[in-house]
Amino acid sequence: MNRDLHYDVMKVLCQSAGFNPNDSQTIAYACQYVDDATSPNKIVLKGFPPARYDEFASFFDGDVFDPVQTGHEGLNYVQSIDGDDQRDVWVSFHFVPNEPFTKPSDENYVTVADGKIVNDLSNRAVEEVKAARADEVRYRRKLIKLGIALHTFADSWSHDDFYGINTKRNKKTDIQVLSNRRWIPDKKTGIKFGPVEVNVGHALCKSQDLSNARWRYRNSPNGPVITKENADRFLFAAEKIHQKLREASGAGEDFGAIKGDVGLALSTGASRDVFRNFDFSYDDREWANAARKFNAIETRNSPGRWWIYDFNGDWKWFDFQLEADDQRKFIKGLIPKRP
Repeated sequence: MNRDLHYDVMKVLCQSAGFNPNDSQTIAYACQYVDDATSPNKIVLKGFPPARYDEFASFFDGDVFDPVQTGHEGLNYVQSIDGDDQRDVWVSFHFVPNEPFTKPSDENYVTVADGKIVNDLSNRAVEEVKAARADEVRYRRKLIKLGIALHTFADSWSHDDFYGINTKRNKKTDIQVLSNRRWIPDKKTGIKFGPVEVNVGHALCKSQDLSNARWRYRNSPNGPVITKENADRFLFAAEKIHQKLREASGAGEDFGAIKGDVGLALSTGASRDVFRNFDFSYDDREWANAARKFNAIETRNSPGRWWIYDFNGDWKWFDFQLEADDQRKFIKGLIPKRP
């Protein structure tokens, strides 16, 4: 799914489900930031408060801090060739297998909408939010956990029938999208790095994440045609997310109160026109900039240059690291490593 659901519609769902605007922003920002935490680069971090160092000790090597990467974009997509990266990023946050398994066969890695693991993951986050209501600091962190988990839950609907590993099973055939009442070929042709073709996720199909797309494909040249109406599927996902948010908040209105507007936002791909009373401003650097302030660039006894930062006082970006790392460990604990 794209930002229109992960951030815009998610923010609407949160407020309808009983969260105040500030908490709704925290959940929605964390949900969208899963796609935007794309840098694989370690940084030098100075002035980190000793009182919380033990919580983050696993991220530090001396004064070098290694953030969790939860997404890919641009040239760093080449990392997807590496099997460990597929498991750390795609499988742990975007293409979660349906249920736990022990045999690392490709077919077991298929993403299934509303699957067991994504439900267990999101329900776990809901329970931790409820348990943390009386502790303001911990509650803020658990809202971030919920946003990350709901991103992954939502992606199970858009990434259904695709795999977070490099496999030819992701090479669908006869991919078409409905445009002006005509079926036309999906124009995305895949990603290649020299002679290496990357078939991770939906690199070969751009329609999967578009909220207003109607598209179809075959899993094999002679297989049955599979048609997907994203707006309908995503609306059902939004209702399930709303239910989980209401359980986490202990308040909120029935989904029926906003169902029509959410459906219109998804079917038109124009969420910001439908929900004009909402502030949908989003800066993918906001949390990072509030957390650490750029100091300098230096060369150390290792290749390349190092970006030096000072601790800047805000914890949301750091709490995102903790909860993203926790989710990755949770998912990887349920599935084996591919040989």
